[in-house]
Amino acid sequence: MEKTVLIIDAEPTWRDRFCAELEAEGFHVLTAADSGEAFSHLENIAFDLVISEVGSPLGRDLENLNEYLKRREEAKLVITSEHPELKNDFRIWIADAFVIKSDDLSELKATVKSLLIDENKINQSLN
Repeated sequence: MEKTVLIIDAEPTWRDRFCAELEAEGFHVLTAADSGEAFSHLENIAFDLVISEVGSPLGRDLENLNEYLKRREEAKLVITSEHPELKNDFRIWIADAFVIKSDDLSELKATVKSLLIDENKINQSLN
């Protein structure tokens, strides 16, 4: 079963790179440049995982994303940022993972796979 991922990032270069890499791994990917575009997707599509860029300072978008996750408990959240100090901010703890933006996307891909693919294998073995 193909997993659906939403990438939220204001920078088109990051969105495009994340999208290309995850599509190459077999995921169905949609992107959003801002919270307005993201929440229109979130209202209409059931995502398995959301990757959201969070800058400094943290804003209301993180709270809105948390509300979506409460309604769709099985959805996973990965926060990406160029600000490693945000990992210690308690508001980030709603995420299943925090990944520092890097030219090497191997950590992001490994995180997505561990949250979606490994979980899928566990669920199949239980059935």
